[in-house]
Amino acid sequence: MTKKTDRPQKTVTRKQLAHRKRDEQLQRILIWSAVGVGVVIIVLLVAALVSGLTTASKPVAKVGEVEIPVKDYQARVRLERLNTRATVIQYQDLVQQLQAEGGEGNTAFVEQFQSQLQTLETQLSPAFASAFGGGVLETMIEEEIIRQAAVAEGLSVSEDEVDLRLEEYIGYDRAADVEVTDPLTDTQAPMTEAEYREIYESFKTVYLRQARLSEEAFRRILEIDLLRPQLVEAVTQDVETQADQVQITLLITGTEEAAQLFKQRLDAGEDLQALVDELNADENENSAANALSWYSEDQLTTFFGEELAGVAFDLTVGAASAPILGQDGRYYVVYTLGHEVRDLDATTLQQNREAAFNEWLEEQKAVLVERFEWDPYTPTEP
Repeated sequence: MTKKTDRPQKTVTRKQLAHRKRDEQLQRILIWSAVGVGVVIIVLLVAALVSGLTTASKPVAKVGEVEIPVKDYQARVRLERLNTRATVIQYQDLVQQLQAEGGEGNTAFVEQFQSQLQTLETQLSPAFASAFGGGVLETMIEEEIIRQAAVAEGLSVSEDEVDLRLEEYIGYDRAADVEVTDPLTDTQAPMTEAEYREIYESFKTVYLRQARLSEEAFRRILEIDLLRPQLVEAVTQDVETQADQVQITLLITGTEEAAQLFKQRLDAGEDLQALVDELNADENENSAANALSWYSEDQLTTFFGEELAGVAFDLTVGAASAPILGQDGRYYVVYTLGHEVRDLDATTLQQNREAAFNEWLEEQKAVLVERFEWDPYTPTEP
């Protein structure tokens, strides 16, 4: 039987103990350094997230007690930039189409669209970003004023009305959709409901999601658009629906002598219509005659200047004025056909109401609105 022998025990030296202790210290340092770096990274990420959230909720303006936060402002600016960019593309396509067709008749349209294109592209340029954003912010402020005032006035719109407005925005007419289109004619078939839903889904992807604007927020924009005419009606009840008006005919010539001769002929009893036809048949570009509808003094002042408007309202019905030097350098003879207080036409009345409403809006801004720093948060893309 083999006799067992004990294996010698390995002795650890002081040097080895020192090395082991140093290694353990280094390991602890590395572990705590890694933990420290991780903590710093987490702190920085959290700080960035908190900063982003804080910035997103920071108000750029306040209307009454309602704040307009940075995130809403930025989303709206992006949406308006996308809409403007889409208009640019439409105009570019129209210009290319008109240029391809050629012809002198298209030249004026091409120039007009190119001018509009230049204006829109300037609005989208980085140098114009502040002005673009400022315009969007003013629109948002006015919308919030309208929303609050509509609530105070008890005005509202239904969800179905918003749906209809959305369909109109996309180009869908639910009434036309049920009509039968004659396939034998060239009439374009109306958009179907299925096509509308497909286009709307595309709109949400291309516009709303890219702008980071929620569907609910977009519907609120449409809702305020529907509330606006109701509020205009409510706050402009005191606008006059009648005005002192005149109906006049203008005989226009290039020289004072020629204008004086036309006055003398009218005073002598010549037929007004015959003189109108004579002037309109004259090939001289400075000769013309205009039979105007009923106008107030303010309207005439806007179109023809204060002197001519004053003369027209001072004239006796059936009388002709002395020659008046117009704003365009030509001479005018005013012949008054009628003068009375009349109901304003629908267009003029609506213009007056819009003017009064805009004044009301400015008054509300002065009382309710507080603006904060907004320019640094203005997006320049898309």
